[in-house]
Amino acid sequence: MKLLAYATVALISLTPSCDEDKEGQTLGAPRVEPPVTRNMPDGFSSASLALLNANSMASVLKNYLYPSGDGPSPIKRLASIDEEMSSLELRAKESKRKCQESGPAEWELPAPLPTSESMTINLQCLEVRSPELTVAFGAQGGIFSLVGHTGSTEEEAIVILNNTAIDGSSTEVWEFGYQANPIYGSGTGLSGPLFSALHIKGDDDSGIEVTSAGNNAGYDLACGIHLKSDKVNLYVKGALNAVGVCNDTAEYCYNAVTLEEADLSTCKDAGLDVFELTTLTPEILASQLDSSLPILNEKVTGYTDFNTDAD
Repeated sequence: MKLLAYATVALISLTPSCDEDKEGQTLGAPRVEPPVTRNMPDGFSSASLALLNANSMASVLKNYLYPSGDGPSPIKRLASIDEEMSSLELRAKESKRKCQESGPAEWELPAPLPTSESMTINLQCLEVRSPELTVAFGAQGGIFSLVGHTGSTEEEAIVILNNTAIDGSSTEVWEFGYQANPIYGSGTGLSGPLFSALHIKGDDDSGIEVTSAGNNAGYDLACGIHLKSDKVNLYVKGALNAVGVCNDTAEYCYNAVTLEEADLSTCKDAGLDVFELTTLTPEILASQLDSSLPILNEKVTGYTDFNTDAD
């Protein structure tokens, strides 16, 4: 099954406007999607699916990250963030915002991340788009932070946590999804809520690393995958979903441009089997589902409303 699409969210920087005719402030927020796509294997966005084995790990990853058509994907959601930044830039130039004059304050996550990894998020501005959608953002120490939250665990909820370097050279994204009553395919034998997590770290120096899993085998990459690429080769360790049941975990090595399978030693000799991120697995998400619910339910509060003009 496909995970639900995200509402678009945005970032705002605190760079003073150089245009004296403008009363507000221009945006200097970095783009989120480019450091991800720039460091992804070129084959994900260029290689033809027709040339790939439809059941191969490379094909599944390509279809999940860069699907054809209008279906949602993690990369499209990041691009949507960047599109919203442009519209917020126009709004920010209309008048000076009070929240942009205040210093950032660290936001305390309402629950530990499923893998117990740390992520420091500093926020300044809060916009409540609707009772279902909030966006908070801020900058500190060369890092721009964003928290986007939509929905609730009564039906569907999505949360995006993001830190991107101001110079656009790196980004880290956590993406959580929850469906209280997902529609599982016939014959899967699955029931209950679906909780998914995706962790991405893209860096112009070290390449890209992505890990993803769900609490059950309810979608293509729910069985747990971890990939790392240096733009030359692509290493993947994970399990494919076979009609609601996870196959055994296996290792794969591909040419990053053509997605042709390569000898496993090629990737290991390049050190791609050494991960920085903790690998997400169905077991981790199933065990952390209850403790992670506050991340999905508790929207950001306590920061100055972005729509409040400066004194």
